[in-house]
Amino acid sequence: MSGVETNRWVGTIGTTGLEKNVFFKMMRGVVGKVSSITCENNDFINMIKDVTAPSNLSDHGKGITMASDSLQTASMLHVKANNYFYNNLYGIYIARCNTTVRGVLMDTVRYGVHVRNSYHSTVAEISSNTINAYFRGIDLLNNAGSAGISVRENFININSTLSASAAIYLSEITSGNARYTIDGNIIDYKSSYGIVSQNAKYAVITGNVLTQPSFTQSTSNYGILLNNADTSVVSCNSVTSSNNPLYTYSTGIDISLSDKTTITCNTTSGHHKGIFFGGGNADTDFRGNTIGIHYVGLYLNSAAVISQQPPVTNPMPEYHGNVWLDSANYLSGYGAVNLNDSNPGNLLASLFSTNQTVNSHNPIIPLADSLPPFFVDDGPWFNKLPGGNSFECSTYLVCGENSLTGGEDPRMQIINDETITSDFITESKFIAKQQLYETFANDEVLAQSKPEYIDFVDDQNAMSIGTLFQTDKLIAEAISVGSFGTQFDELHESLMLATDSINILDSLLANNMQAGFIEARNLLIEQVSEIQSQLELEIASKEQFKNQMRTAAISANLSVVPTQIPDENEKILNCSLLPISANSKADRQLYEHVIYFNFWMKPCFLTTI
Repeated sequence: MSGVETNRWVGTIGTTGLEKNVFFKMMRGVVGKVSSITCENNDFINMIKDVTAPSNLSDHGKGITMASDSLQTASMLHVKANNYFYNNLYGIYIARCNTTVRGVLMDTVRYGVHVRNSYHSTVAEISSNTINAYFRGIDLLNNAGSAGISVRENFININSTLSASAAIYLSEITSGNARYTIDGNIIDYKSSYGIVSQNAKYAVITGNVLTQPSFTQSTSNYGILLNNADTSVVSCNSVTSSNNPLYTYSTGIDISLSDKTTITCNTTSGHHKGIFFGGGNADTDFRGNTIGIHYVGLYLNSAAVISQQPPVTNPMPEYHGNVWLDSANYLSGYGAVNLNDSNPGNLLASLFSTNQTVNSHNPIIPLADSLPPFFVDDGPWFNKLPGGNSFECSTYLVCGENSLTGGEDPRMQIINDETITSDFITESKFIAKQQLYETFANDEVLAQSKPEYIDFVDDQNAMSIGTLFQTDKLIAEAISVGSFGTQFDELHESLMLATDSINILDSLLANNMQAGFIEARNLLIEQVSEIQSQLELEIASKEQFKNQMRTAAISANLSVVPTQIPDENEKILNCSLLPISANSKADRQLYEHVIYFNFWMKPCFLTTI
């Protein structure tokens, strides 16, 4: 049924540097309920459904599953890089759980990572993973009320002709704020969707690179789709299809029934429709998008309204600076089409005001409702005006150089707080600073390579980010074996050899009381006594060192002044680990059970067990 099941337990499964745990051909690998688990070095292979088992089939086929019901304290799960998932229905399934999944490999999974019911301020970070899935890579469901769900810098390959398949799928039952950040992912999608956002408020989808290889699918498919969204951001994404633009099912970016959406500095190419708007999309901010070769570049359906771009005011604000290729490159002959032309007022509700001297800002539009293929007259839709300034993405701090993935520019954006701002991005910014500080701490040459880097490290040293990093190092020192393990093993081996020799001499002396045997035995007894003394000294020295490190870690952790949810959670977790003082693995496991009870059932007290 399961490889390991836990209930109200704190601990680590798998140890880096040792042989892997292999969970093979079972219904579930690791199961946690109201637990705090770190998975370090494990393989999860062939997690299956067993129709003969007397249990709910919906709970089968999961590499790791962590859950808490609504009346219990949320679980915690940290899955590190050296974990591998192959041929599972779900790689990782979590419900109401503070979660970090970073750097893992998943291959041939139906769902890579599934996150649901993360309400009551739970957080999730899914970053730097490689996921090859045949239905959904990352599936985020009913998480309204979370403190932040971040999906960053993953590589996702999705290959499925199923109608709801997606690389990243986020959905709320009703319009809800789950604080989603989808940033810097690289996605190859042969599926219905690359990224889809359904009923989500305040979602940020930025800096993703989506590529659709050529494939045949007889249903509609989309690079990025927003439906019934509210105050969301879709910026700096690249969405490219290798299909022939005559293939009618493909759309680059689709925005439907979504209000207050910011669509800025995206690039699309190769679809039947480049960017599509359906129905009422009030207060849309559509700026700096580059609309490449498609059948038709920008397409509004017969009910679409997106508001004026920019709003007509006096004086006229900066033009929005969207870029179309020469419309002759669009196979329909038109760079932009608005089917909502039943009266001029409908077109004016989505009016584009542009600089008449910049050809790339003024696509060819249909001007007679008698002409195919659209049979509409969009004459009043574009208002070409003399002079004025146009928005340019090259000066837009959200994108930098149209890239948020790697290199110099993202580091400076993090340092200068120039990443996308909204009312929920604070936690994501904080996590980014934590990761950047760790990068600099582990690469002194890089940290000293720019004055801005030096200043950033100096500023963070005394803040919670720097103090928590030092606390983590001290905790690692306190629980590590280090050189003590080698010395202890050598002394223990010498002790065993001496003891074996004494046993042999005792056998010989039983038959022959030679003086030489007696003298050799006495020397061995002295040697055993000396080794035991050395062992006691080594143990005492190690325990003294551990106590020093633990005391220093407690002091460092106490000095942390949290400013955000991530550092507050980390301080509390450290608080649960620091009291450990054990000389054996068994003792440590016992202490972990005791600490776990204290951690979940009452406030954390920094005492020494």
